[in-house]
Amino acid sequence: MGMFDSIKRLFGRARKEAAEKTEPLVQRAKETLEEAAEKAHPYVEKAKEAPEEAAEKTEPLVQKAKETLE
Repeated sequence: MGMFDSIKRLFGRARKEAAEKTEPLVQRAKETLEEAAEKAHPYVEKAKEAPEEAAEKTEPLVQKAKETLE
């Protein structure tokens, strides 16, 4: 059992060290994604409005086309 205990401790220590080393990287990645989402928000909102604006602008043309075809 001594060998298995040694291996468990070794992997446990390696896992802990890896978590400690990667935590700052994960935190920075999270912050970067939050900043990117914040910067993209106005563009996303504008993209949501674009189809409505296009529909409003083309409505008179569609009506005129319908009248012409009738």
